[in-house]
Amino acid sequence: MNKKILIIIIVLILLLAGGFLLYKYWPSDQLDKTNSNISSTNTSLPSGGEGGSDQPDGPAIVQIGENYLNIPFLENLSSEETLLLQRSDNYLALSNLRNICERKETPAEKDDCLATLKIRQVSILDNPELCNQLSGEKKDVCFKNMAYKGSDYDLCAYISNQETKKTCQDDMLIAKAKKDKNILLCLDLAGDIKNICISSVLSGETDVSYCEVDTVKNNSLTDICQSIIYSNQAFAQGDRSICENIPLSDYKEGCLGELQGL
Repeated sequence: MNKKILIIIIVLILLLAGGFLLYKYWPSDQLDKTNSNISSTNTSLPSGGEGGSDQPDGPAIVQIGENYLNIPFLENLSSEETLLLQRSDNYLALSNLRNICERKETPAEKDDCLATLKIRQVSILDNPELCNQLSGEKKDVCFKNMAYKGSDYDLCAYISNQETKKTCQDDMLIAKAKKDKNILLCLDLAGDIKNICISSVLSGETDVSYCEVDTVKNNSLTDICQSIIYSNQAFAQGDRSICENIPLSDYKEGCLGELQGL
């Protein structure tokens, strides 16, 4: 009986000794192994440039971060508008443009770029009134962009440059005439712009009977209407002979020339 107890005591002592040794030496060995792996991994990381920085690309990342957080927003924005500009996709796009502005060589180029940054914000917010925070040519560009974006003829009136204003108004009128299939709107235009408008309205139209409606006949538009539609037919079918039906010589010559060799 005493012999069995002695054996049990010896086994317990051995187990305790083994546990002590495991506790004392295992963590150190494991830590050394882990540190070795980390060191090996670090040697595969790219250096921070020719100087071999201890923190790869650290300065570049810091610089991007600083620029990313410093965008000159438009003034007097509502909280909703500010949140929209701060939305990740919009903010990143604005940040990228802002960084481009920072790389401009002259103050004038930088100011011009920052004005473009404001125009971009106006477009994101879809609020033409904010164009008034710009001046000169950039203000005109802002109103023109918003007019085209929303097909809004009335916004063209806020453009100060008369030539740009006229171009904006003509383009908006053509867009509306085409959208509404309203050839009468083209009558407010003159010369080549008028013909461009009519061609736009009749784009894709191949039924020449369209030219028999009162709107066309009463406004002396029959010849140009037929010329455009017969041209459309000829181009659609690749049939040069259809060009012979065109009443206006300029359109006929253009049609025959376009389909020459067919």
